[in-house]
Amino acid sequence: MNPRYDAGYNVRDAGALLHQKLLLLKNLDSMLDFAKSTIQLEVLLFLGSKGRALTAREISEGLKIKYKSVYDALLKLINKGLVKRIGSTYELTNKGNEYVRSLRALFKGQPQYFDEALYAGMEASKLSELRITIKNMLIAKKLYDIILALGLAPNHELVLSTLARSLGLSKERAKSYLDLFANISDPQVNLFKKYVVRGGSKSSGETVKYRLSELGMRELSRIHEYRKIKRNPLLLTLMRIFRCYSELPVIKIFYPLTYSITVALTLLGLFTGQFVPLVVWVIIALVLSLTLIK
Repeated sequence: MNPRYDAGYNVRDAGALLHQKLLLLKNLDSMLDFAKSTIQLEVLLFLGSKGRALTAREISEGLKIKYKSVYDALLKLINKGLVKRIGSTYELTNKGNEYVRSLRALFKGQPQYFDEALYAGMEASKLSELRITIKNMLIAKKLYDIILALGLAPNHELVLSTLARSLGLSKERAKSYLDLFANISDPQVNLFKKYVVRGGSKSSGETVKYRLSELGMRELSRIHEYRKIKRNPLLLTLMRIFRCYSELPVIKIFYPLTYSITVALTLLGLFTGQFVPLVVWVIIALVLSLTLIK
């Protein structure tokens, strides 16, 4: 493979302008969850490359993806206002065109997947490059989450297992993302410091830890979400208690736990006739919920 299109090369190149790209990625990802919507991304970029309406069959054949998968992706894109249906064909809406332009700006300098001359179907090499770009977008988005998680952790460092759990990834996948930017000699991309802590005995083994580097700390200070969470002591406390340094997983733990306690106190009240603990708990839970989401 041409080194220009190597995933590691492209991702490190994205790291040179990390702050701007991460902010744009965050905004784009809020509309279309990259990790769960890679086919939708391919469909959007393919439609953007043609500049005209296409049938689902044409998209399926051009991308070499099953027709049903393409059709399902188109329905989701229509619901998100990015694609519209005209008879039996589909084309980008104004919102969809703006989204594709943002993706183009994000990876300026990448191979041109938007060349309208590709009307006969995307070449195999172009299709491969497209999928590498989408893979790089997923990695770059994870960088944002990694920097934020480490920034919220004590001393801005975490063991690999805790970091992976915070990101909702396997340890192997989290390590593959982290090591692209850990202990790198180039100061423009050296976001993390990786080191190994050895236990006091042979049975203790070794623990891999990651910490934000000087560059990582500078990027962290520019992340608005970090400043917002730092102003929420309840959320920070819950992160420390649950040992999970990502907002959404913590909320997903907190609300079921709150519901379980409410059910338990309700049952206790039915058996004992004492509902004061339930009332007190409901008030506390409401206050905690309002504080958590502010």
